Amino acid sequence: MSTLYIHIGIPKTGSTAIQQTLFENPEPLLSEGFVYYPNELGVDTHNPLARSWFENSADSTFEKWRYLKRYCDNSKNHVIISSEMFPKTFHNKPESIDDIATALFGVNVYFVIYLRRQDSHIQSMYNQRVKKFKNPGTIPEFIESFHQEFPCDYYAFVSSIAARFGNEKLIIRPFEKEQLIGKDVRTDFLSALGVSNPEQFAFKSGNPNPRLKADTFAVFQEIGRMDIPWSRKLAAGNFFRTSLETGSRTESFQDHSTFPPPTRLEIFTRHAHSNAKVAREFLGREDGNLFYAPPPNPDTHWEPYPGLQPETAICMITQLFLEVEKLQNLNNSSGKDSFQKA
Repeated sequence: MSTLYIHIGIPKTGSTAIQQTLFENPEPLLSEGFVYYPNELGVDTHNPLARSWFENSADSTFEKWRYLKRYCDNSKNHVIISSEMFPKTFHNKPESIDDIATALFGVNVYFVIYLRRQDSHIQSMYNQRVKKFKNPGTIPEFIESFHQEFPCDYYAFVSSIAARFGNEKLIIRPFEKEQLIGKDVRTDFLSALGVSNPEQFAFKSGNPNPRLKADTFAVFQEIGRMDIPWSRKLAAGNFFRTSLETGSRTESFQDHSTFPPPTRLEIFTRHAHSNAKVAREFLGREDGNLFYAPPPNPDTHWEPYPGLQPETAICMITQLFLEVEKLQNLNNSSGKDSFQKA
């Protein structure tokens, strides 16, 4: 009997890299006895399936999941699906967990979940909101609103799934570089599934979702606050990113210093008990350590971003001017070529 692996892609835990690897390596996957479930849109995530509990009628949603069940029943290989929409769906519509169990009745289901320490995770999500030109508000406002809309209490979250499927059906992996096999989330994910030879998979180099430089981040914050259509914000932001971010791709695990250390410690302390229960009950760690990195030190020297300095702004404007000039020259050259051909 084939097994269905549901990757609950908590955002900012390497989900994009995992999905790209699964989507772009069908032959190595098949050689190991796995298949990445074909997406109806031909993309590398299963977001429509995950958010169907919100967007579609009950009958339509159940049919999507029953089709997945039939696919699993008829497959000679283990099946994988992945979406970053599952955490929000399960958190905001917990009955969807029971509905999935009903729709997949008879299928051997496992859940693969990566958990990132909350102070690092929330800070990274704050940065992501800025990168998407969605004004996150003040840091305290964002922290509280994020707790309302996202499963930050990891024990409550994983227990809600385990209550329906069983503790043994959850594969929980802490998203810390030192805890990942090969110090790479893609290698770790494949190993968690039992893939014997992860080396045969082609991994894209670099971080698919890199952080911004501090000055560009400040510009993105201001664009996010502007009262203009989001499409215009996106166009402006993409131009800034292309023009100013050359060579800025950094590792997923690099620390973002947006939040002051005392704030990070407050978040860490708020979830310490929940994290310890996950470590003991789901990973068998009697010491209760889900994450091995030391707690945030409130006395660590930290300085807030001083704001975009005039000399930096002048350099950025000059760089943008040069980029515009370059584009104009290319357009003029293209127009001349077209005229000469005519």
